[in-house]
Amino acid sequence: MNEEKPKTALQKRGEEFMLMVGSCVTEWAAIDSELFHICWECIGCSKERAAIVYFRTPTIEARRTLTNDLLLTVLPKKVRPNGGKDHPDVIKWSEIMKELGNLLSVRNRIAHQPVSHKIEYAQAGTMRVDEPLWVSWFELHISEHERSKVRQAGENRPLKLSDLEDHLMAIGKLSSEIFQFRLEVLSKYLKA
Repeated sequence: MNEEKPKTALQKRGEEFMLMVGSCVTEWAAIDSELFHICWECIGCSKERAAIVYFRTPTIEARRTLTNDLLLTVLPKKVRPNGGKDHPDVIKWSEIMKELGNLLSVRNRIAHQPVSHKIEYAQAGTMRVDEPLWVSWFELHISEHERSKVRQAGENRPLKLSDLEDHLMAIGKLSSEIFQFRLEVLSKYLKA
């Protein structure tokens, strides 16, 4: 009988980190699916034709823009073009799109940056006897080259497990908002 060796703390931390990366990727796939359904419903053609248009659009940012442009053709227009106010449904959709745009930078980092294992050793004389001599963690690493290109504050630091947990909560909430918008708001304009 083959007994599995117990996992080390390092293996457990690595698995937990990779599980969180995978969970974020899965939730982004759900958002992509919702955007596709909105695109399809706005175009009003077969699913196959909508898929050709949507999935030939190469990036999530371009798909977001495509979906937004199509949806705005369905939602109510300003009553007076030179000073009218946006309809509340347009305002709600704009808020969703703004939040989606804000979250895309982290999504792109999850999709494109490598995972690395980091170790930090304690300095001699600073530790108590009962404390470990080193601490290790996993992170999505940003290279020096990429760090020099970053424009927004906070994007030049590595993403750690807690960052991914926060991101997963934010995109899960956003995914639900997009789904609800499609079912409750978009459907009433498509029926009209």
